[in-house]
Amino acid sequence: MDNSLGQLKERIAWFREKMPVYRQLLDFYEGIREAQNEIKTAIDIPPIEIERNLQKNKFREGIPLLNKEDFHVDVLTAKKVFESILQLGKKAPPRLRKEMGKINRAVLQKALDIEAVLSNYLDETFLQDTAYQLKIDYPALSFLVRTSVESSIKANASAYLRNARQFKEPIPIDIWSKGYCPICGSAPCMALFGKDGGKRYVLCSFCGHEWQIQRLICPFCGNNDHKTLRYFFADGNEGYRVDLCDQCHQYIKTVDSRSLEYEPVLALEDLVTLHLDILASQQGFQRPVSSVWVP
Repeated sequence: MDNSLGQLKERIAWFREKMPVYRQLLDFYEGIREAQNEIKTAIDIPPIEIERNLQKNKFREGIPLLNKEDFHVDVLTAKKVFESILQLGKKAPPRLRKEMGKINRAVLQKALDIEAVLSNYLDETFLQDTAYQLKIDYPALSFLVRTSVESSIKANASAYLRNARQFKEPIPIDIWSKGYCPICGSAPCMALFGKDGGKRYVLCSFCGHEWQIQRLICPFCGNNDHKTLRYFFADGNEGYRVDLCDQCHQYIKTVDSRSLEYEPVLALEDLVTLHLDILASQQGFQRPVSSVWVP
């Protein structure tokens, strides 16, 4: 459900009018997408090698096809995104704006090596130590790093899918019974009911892959007992709901595209439904996937 930048900007403008409370966040988000789009065609990553039989066996056993370490990052283009986002500081929400100012000063003083943190984007200990030494909020630094490498990660996933689908008998990677991503093994961050009869899809929080999953199941713990799975709607709006699991006390937000007049971009829908994260948290439920947007 990828959208061109032009279409995305139109949708952002529409949300600005409909939900003015999110205007500042939407301006910041738009700036990030523009920065990512500028380097999109310049990303240079080596192809991920695919061994057909091994991949087929992994899929059959319910094992993710790739390890996160298999993903390559183009550090130079990621660095450009990192630097561009720092220039958006004035548009960032207050808490993040303050930390971005600290990070920018650390970069100017050569206390923070951008290429080093981007190269170690999977090493939480390294990033946490870096944040601690520079007296920077770790979630803010992690957000900047993740957002900067995001284009490379998605480019890896897209290239992998193109190659995998060229096999004579391609792996049915878009339909997967597990709650974790079939490509990288990460948890989903958003869910969607499609216009194709309400089939349920989820979006990977790491590589951006979308796959079809069972309608009645918690993607995080596998609970399929309807008595302990429930949901609530957003202010009576059936286009948005929060699915709750009483077993693991975690939740996922769901967009019902059948109730919308447009094709949703889940990452954007995530941003303009932060009030649902607050409501779910107040009920004692946790979001298993971290988000800098969530207070």
